[in-house]
This record gives sequence, C-alpha cells and structure tokens, in this order.
Amino acid sequence: MAPTYADHLNVIKGFCDKADGKDKLTGLIQYACMFLSAGEPGNLKKVQASVTAARKVFRIMRPLELMSPLLISPGFSGKQPMLLEAINKVKTVLMAVYFGADHVVWAHQIGLISDKKIGERYQKLSLWTWALGSVCSVAAESWQIAMQSVVRKEGESDADYEKRVEAVKNDINNRLFIILHSVIQ
Repeated sequence: MAPTYADHLNVIKGFCDKADGKDKLTGLIQYACMFLSAGEPGNLKKVQASVTAARKVFRIMRPLELMSPLLISPGFSGKQPMLLEAINKVKTVLMAVYFGADHVVWAHQIGLISDKKIGERYQKLSLWTWALGSVCSVAAESWQIAMQSVVRKEGESDADYEKRVEAVKNDINNRLFIILHSVIQ
C-alpha cells in the first residue's frame, strides 16, 4: 500500500519532535544565561545571544509541525464543545503564523532579507499572533478548569472518591500552570 498524506506528515512530525527536544534544551540554556546575566554585557550575555540564534535551526519546521494535526483532520471531532475546539484550532493557526513570522524576522536580522519594512511588518505580525495565541491558551484552559467537577457516585467508596478528587485537583493545577505560563510568557 502506498504511503498516504497522513503518513508523510507523521514522519515529519517525528522528525520535528526530536528537534523540539533540542530546542527545549537550548531554550533552557538561553533563559538561564539571560537570568544569570541580568541583561548586563559580558560572557553570559554573549552566550545567550549565540544560543538564541542557534535555536532558530531547531524551530524551522515548527509551523508545519503545529499545522499537521489541522491538515490531517481539519474538521471538528465532537469530543469537546465546538467553541473549545474552535479556540484550540485558532490557537494552533496563530502559533504557526507566529513561528513563520519569527523566521522571517530572523532572516531579516541576519541579513537574508534586506527590506526594513518587511522586517518590521513581520515583527509586528509575530508579536500579535503570539499574544493572541496566548489569549487563546488562557481561554481554553480556563474553560477546561470551569468544566471540572467531581460528583460522588452512588455506592462509591471514600478511597475511590478521594482518588478522583485528587486526579481533578492535579489536572486543575496543571492547567493553572499552563495559564500562568501563557500570561507571563
């Protein structure tokens, strides 16, 4: 049987997942250097700037990686409320545009694109899509938290009920962390 469109996208996604791990590691180094240098000139600031430029290589396929789930199944699954699915799909598109625009900004910064207006335009586009993507994250996670509830089932033991309550608390804490990350990012 010939490979399908989805098979090709899954191969690309697997490749991107490996690059994403490297991106996260270099991101950790980048932000640690930024924190330790406190923005002051010196070796740590130079390392931070160098690592920032190096991260772009790992993120080059990020727009396609983000869009692949939408390309594979563009419709609504019905597993979640339609509005929540729509928010998540809009967030995905916004973040893909953010990474794409960020690549154009990077290309402008290193001199591959010389038109200053293009650099400025894509810098604004990058910032706005990132901000709106973060707003979508906050909205989606807030919705999920609001939908959480634990009702005791008839005949359920105290231990089973407490286990379900604890699972919901952990889920809410994870979602609150995502909201916090989206707000301060």
